[in-house]
Amino acid sequence: LGELVVGAPRFKLSDGPETVVTQMLLRPEELECQLRGCKALEIMGDKKMKSMEEREGMVKLGALTALNAALVAHPDNDELAAQVLSTLARIADMPLSKAKVSDEGGASVEALIGAMRSALRRDKAAADALTDLAEGKEA
Repeated sequence: LGELVVGAPRFKLSDGPETVVTQMLLRPEELECQLRGCKALEIMGDKKMKSMEEREGMVKLGALTALNAALVAHPDNDELAAQVLSTLARIADMPLSKAKVSDEGGASVEALIGAMRSALRRDKAAADALTDLAEGKEA
């Protein structure tokens, strides 16, 4: 799941969600670890590949906590925000996920909202800059 980067673990599907979640929680500051971990959890959370019980096991192991920690550690990284959202789409439909988010007081939801707002602000700033450039305005 990606090319080897010094210091960042390379996950295989055979590692299982426990290894991925553990590494993500141990290395929140390592962006590459978070990106690879999210992608691995997304694949492991695929409904076509895993039963509901197996997917709920990911949540029990701390997948939601790991995704939230990734966003908190890298709030301005659009690529990670997109990967976290994609991963959540795979596992958020389960009753256990919904209960877990509620139990955590919405911290995960707040982190997601913050990441989305940040990405929208950057997109708007980039669009405004392009408009100004097209209109011949000084930056």
